[in-house]
Amino acid sequence: MIGATDRLISSQIDSWITKPRGKIFFVDGGSTGPIHDNNDGLSPYTPLRTFAAALAKTVDKRDDVVFVINYGANAQAVESFPITVNTEMVHIIGIQCMDNSKWPTISSHDAGTHAFDITKGRVELANLEIGGNAAGAGVHVGSVAGIWSTCIHDVWFGVTGDTVGQYGVYVAATEDAPFLEVYDCRFGGFLTKHGIFINGNATRGILGKQGHGNKFLKVTEIAMNISGPAGLDMIVDNLFSLPSDTLGYAITMSALSSGALVSGNKAGFKIAAMTNNPFRDLSNANHWIDNWRQGLTIAPDTV
Repeated sequence: MIGATDRLISSQIDSWITKPRGKIFFVDGGSTGPIHDNNDGLSPYTPLRTFAAALAKTVDKRDDVVFVINYGANAQAVESFPITVNTEMVHIIGIQCMDNSKWPTISSHDAGTHAFDITKGRVELANLEIGGNAAGAGVHVGSVAGIWSTCIHDVWFGVTGDTVGQYGVYVAATEDAPFLEVYDCRFGGFLTKHGIFINGNATRGILGKQGHGNKFLKVTEIAMNISGPAGLDMIVDNLFSLPSDTLGYAITMSALSSGALVSGNKAGFKIAAMTNNPFRDLSNANHWIDNWRQGLTIAPDTV
């Protein structure tokens, strides 16, 4: 005789089997793509021109994937920025296979706007080069209620002149991005301020993880500026080539931050030993283990 528990399990299995699985859509907004959004987007031979058109076809929690073949003038002419990612559990993936170049490139053409605005949870961005215009971020994520589990990896921000921006990844004041993950990304000198700027919170967020840290190459100001009341989980194995020998220019954590494991990060400026400490923790409430300044393991400055 089948009991209530068995019936419940059977019902859940049936529901999972019959649940629609994710669909795949293709975007080609470059010179190789269409000059309209009338295609179905279901194959690389019938791609959509814009992100807006592709994302409009995605469905919450269906695990849809948007593959980006190319992006350029055809889409830039008509795309509205920021590109609002308002689908839960969607993946936006550039089709490329090289670590020393990123393609496609998405850069906001509207002054002061971000390239991407993540407004739903469990979004993945990967294999792209992203820029936010002179006064915007490549990716803005977070809300007062919290945008959960955004995963950003293998993305370039401000590495080339195609992706000028103010910040790479940005969480605004009063906002939260719980379980934010940023790893295996590269941030460059075409960012006019910070690489990662958490002015609010990223509860239990991970900025680099063991063996998969981010790389910061002469970001103009503080590479990782945790200026809000962030309760991050980990900041691990990141590399910093700094633009100057300046206090806190690799990682600066605010007086309200707490609880983060900060380990295995390495910073340097040119060849000589640094005079100033590139790591700064104004709260003295995070956990620092084996971080390196130009060949020397060092604790953070606390004033």
